[in-house]
Amino acid sequence: ALVGKEGREERQREKRGFGMVRVLNTELPATKSVWVGLASVFGIGHSLGKHICSRLGFTHKMKVHELRPYQIAQIHRIVEEEQIPVGDTLRNIIKGNIDRLIQMRCYRGIRHQLKLPCRGQNTRSNTNTVKRARYY
Repeated sequence: ALVGKEGREERQREKRGFGMVRVLNTELPATKSVWVGLASVFGIGHSLGKHICSRLGFTHKMKVHELRPYQIAQIHRIVEEEQIPVGDTLRNIIKGNIDRLIQMRCYRGIRHQLKLPCRGQNTRSNTNTVKRARYY
């Protein structure tokens, strides 16, 4: 809460997008709408961002730089209440699932281990960069 010229300059920087707001261990762009900014958190998409905003009563035009500290705490509370895995927690879950497939030696696990597509895509002409990186 800077007063005078410094405070005015800081508010102008935030409005121009130079300020970043930290929510759920992710820097959100200050000029975006809250629901769009929440979508930049790993594990939260547009629909979940809209759901969180509507549950907290934010308008769809509310910007990230307008969030107050208690509102950021409310976002954290909702994510914890609904047990939504986000960020590093979700990454660890995904990595654990892939490691489990590799350990089982099932088809998908072997394809992951060889760094090839495991959902049936053709490999004759595509995935050449992946195959090249694997051999060199």
